[in-house]
Amino acid sequence: MKNLQILVTILLLPAIVFSQNKNSIHAEQSEHYRNYSFENEQAWDEFNNFEPTNKSPIKKTNKSLEKEVFGWSPYWLGTAYYDYDYSLLSEVSYFSCEVNENTGEPDDVHYWLTTEIVDYAHAAGTRISLTATLFSNHQTLFDNPASVQTLIDTLVGLVKYRDADGINIDFEAVSSTQSEKMTAFMIDLSNRFHAEIPGSTVSIALPAVDWSHTFDVEAMNDYVDIFLIMGYGYHWSGGSTAGPISPKNSGDIWTDIDVTQSINTYLEDGVSPEKLCLAVPYYGRDWATENDNIPSSATETGVAVTYKNLRDNYSDYAEIWDNHSSNPCYVYEDASSWHQCWFDNGESLGKKYDMVKAQNIGGIGIWALGYDGNYTELYDIISEKFSDEGNNQCSGTFSDMGGPTGNYYNNEDYIFTIAPNGAEQIKLIFDDFFVELDYDTLFIYNGEDINSPLINYFTGEHFFEDTIIANSGAITFKFYSDGATTKEGWNARWTCDQFSDIETNSVENKIRIYPNPFSESSEIEITLSEPSQTEIKIFDIKGQIVSEKLLFLQNGKNTIPLSSLSSSLKTGTYFVTIKTERNIFHAKLIKL
Repeated sequence: MKNLQILVTILLLPAIVFSQNKNSIHAEQSEHYRNYSFENEQAWDEFNNFEPTNKSPIKKTNKSLEKEVFGWSPYWLGTAYYDYDYSLLSEVSYFSCEVNENTGEPDDVHYWLTTEIVDYAHAAGTRISLTATLFSNHQTLFDNPASVQTLIDTLVGLVKYRDADGINIDFEAVSSTQSEKMTAFMIDLSNRFHAEIPGSTVSIALPAVDWSHTFDVEAMNDYVDIFLIMGYGYHWSGGSTAGPISPKNSGDIWTDIDVTQSINTYLEDGVSPEKLCLAVPYYGRDWATENDNIPSSATETGVAVTYKNLRDNYSDYAEIWDNHSSNPCYVYEDASSWHQCWFDNGESLGKKYDMVKAQNIGGIGIWALGYDGNYTELYDIISEKFSDEGNNQCSGTFSDMGGPTGNYYNNEDYIFTIAPNGAEQIKLIFDDFFVELDYDTLFIYNGEDINSPLINYFTGEHFFEDTIIANSGAITFKFYSDGATTKEGWNARWTCDQFSDIETNSVENKIRIYPNPFSESSEIEITLSEPSQTEIKIFDIKGQIVSEKLLFLQNGKNTIPLSSLSSSLKTGTYFVTIKTERNIFHAKLIKL
């Protein structure tokens, strides 16, 4: 079942806490590949079984990017950079120059002095930078001013030597006791680069969650050009639970440490929106798990899997969509155990890119270029969302910043526009809508900005029967929330054709509960692609089963009165679990 879309989602109580290690995938893979020693990039090509398609630099194309698209290019991918689509990259950063904390000199610059990536990037009109890494012993470096000065001198020299365009700093697991020295280093480095290499770009990688409050981004903001949130590793390899490594949202089963919250936090901490970029993963992580439930306890350390290897080796498994995190995963069983592999695909990245546009931040980063191999769909979604040749999508979904199952956030104030190329009108229908009455409001405009005619505005709770139509071919939303109460927000579908096109778009199984909040007349619609034994359980807020039923359902639409499952539920919140022979679906029920 490819791209399984389900209208209700996976839910288990209690909420599962995300766990992050101190170092990111950058450090993990740097340590791993340091065990190999090859004389040149071509030896890595042989090691990776890579045969480049393009043997000469590609000239600049006419594509224009509306956002920054930054990508790290690891040395261990050899000449994979021959095949990058530079027309969709603003900056490529060679990874990496490994810093010696005792001297400030490089332990290893790998192939920076000779690599052709500089020529390929410049031929295409793309900036090229060098990444400097240090993953431990930062105090040793910062306590020695001479070493710090040596490092700055060395980095300027290395970038000048290749006539490159900037420097990226990836220092991780920095202690909070080193915060002031880290800030001073970034300011001195930025001043030096901007003075000696006019037009150069200084960027810094930031942890998804700055647990120790080390990175004083407000103090750095006037000096650093790009701040890159490493928006992955929310579940790490050694964590106790398998889960999404880059959750856009939290929903009902994950805690509120997610990509959206990371962006909001750094904006609140003082990063200028136009300087903030969200780095996304071109890899997934596969855990052996206790069972096939989502979430499930991990029984072994999770293994990183590149997007290319996911596409090459996981095609026989059913792809499951988790609405809570807006991420896909594979749940499968091998000879020894259950497994869960969480990753990002074009759909989940597209939802993150829409958020980047709605938050009006600077753009995105990619870890790592080349991890998609010869698959083009991840470039396609960049083109769709950020290039002047994009905006060809003619249907989709639109939810609040909390995602399909979570609450939106306090203090939101953003604008989001849907304007497909060539569309004559946009049709929008809300499946649900609930914001704080009189304090939080969604405005909808008939056009490409908020100066367009106002169609309507909504606050409180609404049950929509009519389709909203923007006959200009574009529709713009402005949402504002105050600093106090939040609600479930909204889920909507849009199209520039007919809604029947959305209803049947790659949906093999779907479930609909209507109306919800429910009454005695509410029904559960279960549409299946094949007959299935189906178990339905209703839980109360404490996780106790209040009703359960086992049914055999035919393929097609099956309608089950909610009253036949339980006719005596009191007012409150409940959860329904529907388990077929191939999937488990979950939803929240509210009885008023």
